[in-house]
Amino acid sequence: MSKTTKIIAALGVVSGLGVAAMPALTFADTSVSGNVKVEVEITPAIAMKIHSNNDQNNYTYNAVTPEGSENPSEEGWYVLDNGDYVASEDTTVQPGTTYYEQIDGGNFGFVGYEPASAQASGDLAPNAGPSLATGLQLSANQADLTTLWSDIYVRSNTGSFKIELNDADDDTALRNASVSTTANEFIPAQSGEPVAATAGWAVSVDDSTTWVAVPAGASSDYDAEQGTGTAAETPLTVLASGTNTTNPLAYSAAKRVNYGIASGLTKTGVYSDIITYTATTQ
Repeated sequence: MSKTTKIIAALGVVSGLGVAAMPALTFADTSVSGNVKVEVEITPAIAMKIHSNNDQNNYTYNAVTPEGSENPSEEGWYVLDNGDYVASEDTTVQPGTTYYEQIDGGNFGFVGYEPASAQASGDLAPNAGPSLATGLQLSANQADLTTLWSDIYVRSNTGSFKIELNDADDDTALRNASVSTTANEFIPAQSGEPVAATAGWAVSVDDSTTWVAVPAGASSDYDAEQGTGTAAETPLTVLASGTNTTNPLAYSAAKRVNYGIASGLTKTGVYSDIITYTATTQ
């Protein structure tokens, strides 16, 4: 059946032998109308970037030239306030106000769909590598709760999203090159605020004083169908339900995750772990 025939069929005038003659009384004086359903499915898209304390270059700010119809708040623009760049709360472009676009620098890890403005705004390519929460030095019996952190941003074309956190594997300790289980040769994950005399590390979200252990990820040999290995633990919820702006190219406000570490009597060396943030549409 041709496209033309299909449309006529929708009007109820196709017979088995072709287009049937309409009874005279069914003709309109000048026109006849039928309905066509046009449909497209837009699949969910979500992106996340992570900026940690030791990522280089932090931010720069470039002045933008508004056309006049923009909503500066939804565009994610900034204004200068006593020498500091702050997010604009304007909903319409204000005459005489200079607006700025925040440009990301350094080792931002960008994961997800890439908007047209990605390169212009300084986003790295997808899976650009881990963001760097590094640079902390501790001696024996010391603790630090503020130096290391990551800011997590999300943008999506859906109504809401969540952010979760797991270890990248089933070993949640901070380790050097060895996989020793001997005390003082690794820094274990723990729940509760790390204290100087006991080796341990934990995370907190934003200004919370609650410190928790990073949940383990799946073991490398995990296979649910085969029943092998160990499944990931329940993720830590960084943000239960976030809402994107009406502009899906604009990132959400940051959620900050702090990394607290206590050294105890851990032997000298460099200890590290990889953790994984996941943003999911809801």
